[in-house]
Formats: sequence, structure tokens, C-alpha cells
Amino acid sequence: PRSWKWLALAAFLAPAGISAASLELEETSSPTWGIPAAKDIVTGVAAAAVLVIARLAATLAEREAELREVLDNANVAIFIVQGRQFLMVNKTFEQMTGYRGTELLSLEFPELIHPEHRELVRERAAARQRGEQAPQHYEAKAVVRDGSMRWVSISASPVIDFGGKPAVIGTVQDITRERLAEEKLQESEEKYRLVVDNAAEAILIAQDERIQFANPGCATLLGHPVEDLTERPFIDFLKKKKRKMVLDRHRRRFR
Repeated sequence: PRSWKWLALAAFLAPAGISAASLELEETSSPTWGIPAAKDIVTGVAAAAVLVIARLAATLAEREAELREVLDNANVAIFIVQGRQFLMVNKTFEQMTGYRGTELLSLEFPELIHPEHRELVRERAAARQRGEQAPQHYEAKAVVRDGSMRWVSISASPVIDFGGKPAVIGTVQDITRERLAEEKLQESEEKYRLVVDNAAEAILIAQDERIQFANPGCATLLGHPVEDLTERPFIDFLKKKKRKMVLDRHRRRFR
């Protein structure tokens, strides 16, 4: 049976008419993977896909029309750059950025990056084209044509020979919705923490019969610093004659 990474990569490449099987991709099986998170699937598949697309681009470098047809049918934004200049972008990249292909070819790649992350992306791109080690996958803020900001996930290949000159091919995915959801969740957690930490009542969270979290109110009630409460059995703080009853009721809740 195929691994989830292989199957996801095959689905990722299918709209472009690329068969994962025909490319004889290697796959790795691991009994400890379990079910991956959605974000891990996207990251892993994008990283693998950009290497496959780079191999294909190098092969078709002298057949631009054929290469463009393949790239334009891909459901992910793809770009090819030499130095800082765009050589080729596909239709999905145009739709994501709001620029026409001819406009993008007159721009440098860092111009699409938000000033907050522009220098970082520029340095990584330069290092990659010098043949130095640089992260293959990273996230950054981008600015599209209408001036709005987008969070994007960028996967870039090592330097390839494209038409006799070094180039880098990459994929870009819009992850704005996911990042905003993460930020809202973090804000919600911070608000919850603020309410709990300032509550006069003692609040604790127990798991496996041990205290995993205790607020300052709980520390005041029990007469111990918060750091001394965590990971201790909660029955340690009960009178001995009450421990069995409380523990029985606690266990019953999980049946």
C-alpha cells in the first residue's frame, strides 16, 4: 500500500498531468507516522512537489511551450527565477498575486514580499543561488497587487540548470486563513489565561490523576507555589479520609 505522502503528492500533481508513478518517486514508510495534521500534509507534499517540478522544468527548459502548459495546469502557484528576476510564472501564481504574467516578469521576486520579511527572503534566495544551504520551506508575508497582505508558504528547489543558467523553481500557497485562525486561537487562549490567572477562585486541571495546571488562586488556597503543584497527584492535597471517595468519583467520570 502507498504511504499518505505518496498518495497526497500524486493528487497534488494530477491536475498538471504529472503521474507520480511515472516519475518513479521514492517513498518512505514509517509505522510511527500515525495520522498527520493537515498543515503537515501541505508542507510535506509541497516540499516534495517542488523537487519533482524542478526536475521536470530542467528537462523541458528548451521546450518552453510544453513546460508552460504543464505549469499552467497545476493547482499550485509556481514560479521560476534567475537571480531576483522572474523567468516564468503560471496562471495560479497570477491569480494569487493579482498581477498579469507580463507584469510579473518585470518585477523582482522580493518586491512581492512584505517589508517585514523582505530581507529574510532576499538573503535566503541569494544563499540558495550561491549553492549554500538555505531552508527549502518557509512562511512569509506577501503583498499582492491591491496592496493587501497575505501569509504564504514558500517551497523552493535547490539551484537547477535552466537553459544553461542557474535558476530556482518554487511553489507558493496562500495560508492566510490558517494563520489568521491560529492568531485568533492564540488571542482567545491569552484572554482565557488572563481571566483564569486573575480569578479569586481556585482553578486546576487534572489529567491522569495529576495536576497539569493550577492558577494563583489554587496556589493561595493550598499554600504552595504554582510550580510545586503541577505534576503532583491531586489527592496529595486532600485529607486522607476523603481521598478514596474523591478518587473513585474522579475515575467514574471517565468511564
